[in-house]
Amino acid sequence: LDDISHDRAHQIRHAFDRATFKLIDKLKHDPEMAARAESLKSYLKEDEA
Repeated sequence: LDDISHDRAHQIRHAFDRATFKLIDKLKHDPEMAARAESLKSYLKEDEA
């Protein structure tokens, strides 16, 4: 992880960025994905742990 945090061109960092942007796009444009995210958010808010 130290290598990744210090190397902006690290392959894993780029893969993470691509996956993050893809998730953001799906949350914005895919109603089913947005509903799943809302369901997860509600579950986490209700969890007492």
